[in-house]
Amino acid sequence: MLAGGAYLAMPQIWVKAASGDFAKGVVFHDKDGDGRKGTGDTGVEGVMVSNGRDVVLTDEKGRWQLPLLGDGATDFFVVKPAGWALPTSPDLLPQHYYIHQPEGSPGQRYAGLKPTGPLPESIDFPLIADEETDSFRMLICGDPQPRNQREVDYIAQSTPSVLREANGHLGITLGDVAFDDLRIYPSLNRVLASTGIPWRHVLGNHDLNFDSEGDAFANETFRSVYGPTYYSFDRGKVHFVVLNNVRWSGERYRGELGERQRQWLEADLAHVPGDHLVVLFLHIPLRAESGEPWWGSTSDRKELFQILRNHPHTISFAAHRHYHRHDFIQEDGWVHPEPHHHLVVGTLCGAWFRGKPNAFGVPHATMGDGTPRGFIAADFDGNKCNIDGYHVIGAPGGKQMHIYLPSYEFSVQDAGGMPYHVNFYNGSERSTVKARIGKGDEWRELERVVEPDPYYVALVEAEGEIDSPWRTMRSNPDRCSHLWKGVLPEGLGEGEHIIEVLAEDGFGHTARQMRIIRLSA
Repeated sequence: MLAGGAYLAMPQIWVKAASGDFAKGVVFHDKDGDGRKGTGDTGVEGVMVSNGRDVVLTDEKGRWQLPLLGDGATDFFVVKPAGWALPTSPDLLPQHYYIHQPEGSPGQRYAGLKPTGPLPESIDFPLIADEETDSFRMLICGDPQPRNQREVDYIAQSTPSVLREANGHLGITLGDVAFDDLRIYPSLNRVLASTGIPWRHVLGNHDLNFDSEGDAFANETFRSVYGPTYYSFDRGKVHFVVLNNVRWSGERYRGELGERQRQWLEADLAHVPGDHLVVLFLHIPLRAESGEPWWGSTSDRKELFQILRNHPHTISFAAHRHYHRHDFIQEDGWVHPEPHHHLVVGTLCGAWFRGKPNAFGVPHATMGDGTPRGFIAADFDGNKCNIDGYHVIGAPGGKQMHIYLPSYEFSVQDAGGMPYHVNFYNGSERSTVKARIGKGDEWRELERVVEPDPYYVALVEAEGEIDSPWRTMRSNPDRCSHLWKGVLPEGLGEGEHIIEVLAEDGFGHTARQMRIIRLSA
């Protein structure tokens, strides 16, 4: 694991002032860890550096040169190579970039970038030698999305210990870091830094500067805190790509990568071997299910899949929808025999911190498909990725499902043929779920159904309207993609009976859950 504390004192990227039409600099081995290129710090050859459109490799002395883009405002960044670490800020945010914006950000409600002035003479990116392994774990979290400090405190009270227990080496949030109030970034960053691992953040639609007239200056506050909105980095045989698929018209957002970002990605992947795993992180999902709203998909996913034509080993992660779902995409121009695995990840805020609070004052925030607040842990080994189930926040460790019937007690007469449902949180079309009633019974495979989770429907009805400052649950449930249905057999006698469920998620992980029912005459 990267020892985050070892980098707490690292400064920002060191630059020396000058000017010019081309930016240039050196990627160097920062042997003493001071962030500056000293006389004993040697250049690192063959490292990718980008201006957000073009990608170059450093020469034998670690030197690089790239043009400015457009009006001169350009984000320059180094692609962290395998076997190296980046310096981090005190909040464990990777420092891999230099933003050149001579005039700074325009005046907007939330502060953006200060003027950088003339182009520096040399933009030098430090790398720290690191004995990282090809086997590692990444914590992947959907929208934290606190709307104010109160909701940051919900995360602080309930989440860091669960994240630490998951034993990740690095973490990422998949957009909507904030919920419109961008002043909360520093506070949330400190909360996540308490996990002790470096954190990265994807841009979401609620991270926009909504007073921007268009997309050009819609990400100014986010960039001032987190840097470029798209970039890449390597670890082992995995090439990670952070993407920005949120475009702002001045009135509403849409899901799209855009031409410049696609051009950059094409240039970036040209330097990535075809047998490496390419992992994409986005906010808005690649596609929407039938009947879902327009704002839930990425319009240029066909062009994205064309860019991935030489990389058959891929997986992508998005959030945005506040449910948990696996997609296996074979259409939209995907050319490889194995479908593209796309995972819409459950969120840290659940359903926007709605619902009644627990004993510690944190709302349960059950999402619209019945999935609890949570996150996933992805285990990487070589070019393979294995999803380690679903990590529930605020429930006993290992909880992977719930079994729903409308009550715990029924009459013998009513029980026969009564339906029950199993919500297996990390389940998908590739999963199998079996059940039996008592140990003497045989296992029966349950039917997968895609419909609202009746547990969620019942919870909404039971809670009803709740008083401020708590927020009432949404009354419109989402269809659950990981729901299974069974029926109680005829002939069950009076007394207690155990419904036992055995589920396999399609990634080699199994889970068990039990539910007791009582039958009376």
